[in-house]
Amino acid sequence: MKTKLFIVAGVLALSGCANTMQGALQDTSNNLYHASQYATENREKIDAATETVGGAIKRGGEIIGKGMKATGEYLQEISQ
Repeated sequence: MKTKLFIVAGVLALSGCANTMQGALQDTSNNLYHASQYATENREKIDAATETVGGAIKRGGEIIGKGMKATGEYLQEISQ
């Protein structure tokens, strides 16, 4: 009797896992569809956001570069 109970519990647990996995795959597919649809319909907004973010990354990189240059010059001064 215990063996049958464990088998039934195992089957129910695996069935629950399979249903959860199927739901997750369906949600992912749905999200991907909506994201690609948004990207297709709103190309201008995405391009503008890309330019804004790209400019911010470039400015951040320039600031980091200036900081590294200043640090390097300072270290050269102290080492001499």
